[in-house]
Amino acid sequence: MKTTILYSVISAALIGLFVWLISKALHFSFQEWAFFIGLGITTVLLFFNSSGGLHTRWTNFGYSITHGRQQEEDWKIDVGVLFYGSLIFTTASLVLMVIAYWSYF
Repeated sequence: MKTTILYSVISAALIGLFVWLISKALHFSFQEWAFFIGLGITTVLLFFNSSGGLHTRWTNFGYSITHGRQQEEDWKIDVGVLFYGSLIFTTASLVLMVIAYWSYF
């Protein structure tokens, strides 16, 4: 459990470093875009680490039409430390974005 938390924090820091380096190279504001990039990374990792979703249902539908039997598979999520790290990064960037823009609310 401690290693999972440690590796999640390390992966969050690496994602933050990666986004910061890209923001410097492409000349956009890290503070404004970090949450949205983190949300995108988290969403992509969630859908690529799951099974039984929409794509599986489409495939099973095609299989059931050609073979005459239907297969059901529940939606399962198998996430790891990279997903948890991206979730930590997204949450931290959301908190920092709310603090930065609190005067506009």
